[in-house]
Amino acid sequence: APQNALSLVNLGSALVLAGRLEEASRALARSIDVEPTAQALSALGTVEYYRGRFDEAVARYEEAVALLPGFSTLWVNLGDARRWSSSSRQRAAEAYARAIDAAGQDLRVNPRDVDAHLALAASYARTGRTAEAAPHVAAAVEADPENPDVLYQAAVCEAASGRVPEAADLLARAVAHGAPLWQVDADPELG
Repeated sequence: APQNALSLVNLGSALVLAGRLEEASRALARSIDVEPTAQALSALGTVEYYRGRFDEAVARYEEAVALLPGFSTLWVNLGDARRWSSSSRQRAAEAYARAIDAAGQDLRVNPRDVDAHLALAASYARTGRTAEAAPHVAAAVEADPENPDVLYQAAVCEAASGRVPEAADLLARAVAHGAPLWQVDADPELG
Protein backbone atom coordinates (compact mmCIF):
# COMPACT_ATOMS: atom_id res chain seq x y z
CA ALA A 1 0.00 0.00 0.00
CA PRO A 2 2.74 2.58 0.72
CA GLN A 3 4.08 2.07 -2.82
CA ASN A 4 0.57 2.70 -4.18
CA ALA A 5 0.37 5.86 -2.07
CA LEU A 6 3.71 7.09 -3.41
CA SER A 7 2.63 6.34 -6.98
CA LEU A 8 -0.53 8.36 -6.42
CA VAL A 9 1.47 11.26 -4.96
CA ASN A 10 3.76 11.18 -7.99
CA LEU A 11 0.76 11.08 -10.32
CA GLY A 12 -0.90 13.92 -8.44
CA SER A 13 2.27 16.01 -8.54
CA ALA A 14 2.62 15.46 -12.29
CA LEU A 15 -1.00 16.47 -12.79
CA VAL A 16 -0.41 19.63 -10.74
CA LEU A 17 2.50 20.59 -13.00
CA ALA A 18 0.24 20.07 -16.00
CA GLY A 19 -2.40 22.31 -14.44
CA ARG A 20 -4.92 19.48 -14.19
CA LEU A 21 -5.89 20.37 -10.65
CA GLU A 22 -9.17 18.48 -10.38
CA GLU A 23 -7.52 15.22 -11.43
CA ALA A 24 -4.56 15.96 -9.16
CA SER A 25 -6.91 16.50 -6.25
CA ARG A 26 -8.50 13.08 -6.78
CA ALA A 27 -5.15 11.27 -7.06
CA LEU A 28 -3.77 12.99 -3.97
CA ALA A 29 -6.92 12.33 -1.94
CA ARG A 30 -6.64 8.63 -2.83
CA SER A 31 -2.99 8.67 -1.79
CA ILE A 32 -3.94 10.18 1.58
CA ASP A 33 -6.62 7.53 2.01
CA VAL A 34 -3.93 4.85 1.57
CA GLU A 35 -1.24 6.57 3.64
CA PRO A 36 -1.44 10.20 4.83
CA THR A 37 2.05 11.61 4.27
CA ALA A 38 3.32 15.16 4.56
CA GLN A 39 4.18 15.08 0.85
CA ALA A 40 0.65 14.12 -0.20
CA LEU A 41 -1.03 16.53 2.23
CA SER A 42 1.22 19.37 1.11
CA ALA A 43 0.58 18.63 -2.56
CA LEU A 44 -3.17 18.61 -1.93
CA GLY A 45 -2.79 21.88 -0.03
CA THR A 46 -1.04 23.32 -3.07
CA VAL A 47 -3.89 22.20 -5.32
CA GLU A 48 -6.40 23.90 -3.02
CA TYR A 49 -4.23 27.03 -2.84
CA TYR A 50 -4.10 27.41 -6.61
CA ARG A 51 -7.82 26.73 -6.84
CA GLY A 52 -8.34 29.72 -4.53
CA ARG A 53 -9.66 27.52 -1.72
CA PHE A 54 -7.38 28.92 0.94
CA ASP A 55 -9.19 27.64 4.03
CA GLU A 56 -8.99 24.10 2.63
CA ALA A 57 -5.31 24.65 1.81
CA VAL A 58 -4.69 25.75 5.40
CA ALA A 59 -6.24 22.54 6.71
CA ARG A 60 -4.06 20.34 4.49
CA TYR A 61 -0.86 22.27 5.25
CA GLU A 62 -1.59 22.11 8.98
CA GLU A 63 -1.83 18.34 8.71
CA ALA A 64 1.43 18.26 6.72
CA VAL A 65 3.41 20.34 9.25
CA ALA A 66 2.08 18.15 12.06
CA LEU A 67 3.74 15.19 10.32
CA LEU A 68 6.94 16.99 9.31
CA PRO A 69 7.39 20.03 11.59
CA GLY A 70 11.02 20.73 10.70
CA PHE A 71 10.46 21.28 6.96
CA SER A 72 10.59 25.02 6.28
CA THR A 73 8.82 24.91 2.92
CA LEU A 74 5.72 23.44 4.54
CA TRP A 75 5.63 26.32 7.01
CA VAL A 76 5.94 28.84 4.16
CA ASN A 77 3.09 27.12 2.33
CA LEU A 78 0.98 27.24 5.49
CA GLY A 79 1.80 30.92 5.95
CA ASP A 80 0.83 31.66 2.37
CA ALA A 81 -2.49 29.83 2.67
CA ARG A 82 -3.24 31.54 5.98
CA ARG A 83 -2.31 34.90 4.48
CA TRP A 84 -5.05 34.58 1.86
CA SER A 85 -7.50 32.68 4.09
CA SER A 86 -10.74 34.19 5.30
CA SER A 87 -10.45 32.50 8.70
CA SER A 88 -6.79 32.35 9.75
CA ARG A 89 -5.10 35.38 8.18
CA GLN A 90 -3.98 36.60 11.62
CA ARG A 91 -1.91 33.41 12.10
CA ALA A 92 0.19 33.73 8.92
CA ALA A 93 3.10 35.43 10.71
CA GLU A 94 3.32 32.53 13.15
CA ALA A 95 3.85 30.08 10.27
CA TYR A 96 6.45 32.33 8.64
CA ALA A 97 8.32 32.57 11.96
CA ARG A 98 8.44 28.76 12.12
CA ALA A 99 9.70 28.69 8.51
CA ILE A 100 12.45 31.17 9.39
CA ASP A 101 13.55 29.03 12.34
CA ALA A 102 13.57 25.79 10.33
CA ALA A 103 15.31 27.33 7.30
CA GLY A 104 17.93 28.93 9.55
CA GLN A 105 18.74 25.51 10.97
CA ASP A 106 18.99 24.09 7.45
CA LEU A 107 21.43 26.83 6.40
CA ARG A 108 23.66 26.07 9.38
CA VAL A 109 24.01 22.55 7.97
CA ASN A 110 24.27 23.61 4.31
CA PRO A 111 24.77 27.33 3.57
CA ARG A 112 23.89 26.74 -0.10
CA ASP A 113 20.52 25.03 0.56
CA VAL A 114 18.31 26.56 -2.14
CA ASP A 115 15.05 25.55 -0.47
CA ALA A 116 16.16 27.14 2.80
CA HIS A 117 17.11 30.37 1.02
CA LEU A 118 13.73 30.43 -0.75
CA ALA A 119 11.90 29.76 2.53
CA LEU A 120 13.73 32.64 4.18
CA ALA A 121 13.16 34.93 1.21
CA ALA A 122 9.45 34.14 1.13
CA SER A 123 8.97 34.45 4.88
CA TYR A 124 10.86 37.72 5.14
CA ALA A 125 9.16 39.21 2.07
CA ARG A 126 5.68 38.31 3.22
CA THR A 127 6.25 39.74 6.69
CA GLY A 128 7.54 43.07 5.40
CA ARG A 129 11.22 42.36 6.03
CA THR A 130 12.18 42.98 2.40
CA ALA A 131 15.79 43.95 3.06
CA GLU A 132 16.32 40.58 4.74
CA ALA A 133 14.58 38.76 1.87
CA ALA A 134 16.77 40.17 -0.91
CA PRO A 135 20.04 38.32 -0.19
CA HIS A 136 18.18 35.01 0.07
CA VAL A 137 16.49 35.58 -3.29
CA ALA A 138 19.89 36.31 -4.80
CA ALA A 139 21.50 33.26 -3.18
CA ALA A 140 18.78 30.91 -4.44
CA VAL A 141 18.92 32.23 -8.00
CA GLU A 142 22.71 32.19 -8.02
CA ALA A 143 22.76 28.57 -6.83
CA ASP A 144 20.26 27.32 -9.45
CA PRO A 145 19.83 30.01 -12.16
CA GLU A 146 17.99 27.88 -14.73
CA ASN A 147 15.57 26.01 -12.48
CA PRO A 148 12.06 27.23 -13.38
CA ASP A 149 10.70 26.61 -9.88
CA VAL A 150 13.54 28.51 -8.22
CA LEU A 151 13.08 31.41 -10.65
CA TYR A 152 9.31 31.34 -10.12
CA GLN A 153 9.56 31.30 -6.32
CA ALA A 154 12.14 34.09 -6.46
CA ALA A 155 9.79 36.13 -8.67
CA VAL A 156 6.94 35.66 -6.19
CA CYS A 157 9.24 36.80 -3.36
CA GLU A 158 10.22 39.90 -5.31
CA ALA A 159 6.54 40.64 -6.02
CA ALA A 160 5.73 40.30 -2.32
CA SER A 161 8.59 42.71 -1.60
CA GLY A 162 7.12 45.26 -4.01
CA ARG A 163 10.05 44.92 -6.41
CA VAL A 164 7.93 44.71 -9.56
CA PRO A 165 10.63 45.06 -12.26
CA GLU A 166 12.77 42.39 -10.59
CA ALA A 167 9.72 40.13 -10.21
CA ALA A 168 8.80 40.59 -13.88
CA ASP A 169 12.35 39.75 -15.01
CA LEU A 170 12.51 36.61 -12.87
CA LEU A 171 9.02 35.56 -13.92
CA ALA A 172 9.93 35.91 -17.61
CA ARG A 173 13.02 33.78 -17.01
CA ALA A 174 10.97 31.20 -15.10
CA VAL A 175 8.44 30.89 -17.92
CA ALA A 176 11.23 30.70 -20.52
CA HIS A 177 12.68 27.77 -18.56
CA GLY A 178 9.34 25.96 -18.34
CA ALA A 179 7.38 27.32 -15.37
CA PRO A 180 3.69 26.58 -16.00
CA LEU A 181 1.66 29.56 -17.20
CA TRP A 182 -1.44 28.33 -15.35
CA GLN A 183 0.49 28.76 -12.08
CA VAL A 184 1.39 32.35 -12.90
CA ASP A 185 -2.28 33.09 -13.66
CA ALA A 186 -3.52 31.36 -10.48
CA ASP A 187 -1.01 32.76 -7.98
CA PRO A 188 -2.71 35.41 -5.81
CA GLU A 189 0.64 37.05 -5.13
CA LEU A 190 0.98 37.88 -8.82
CA GLY A 191 -2.63 38.94 -9.36
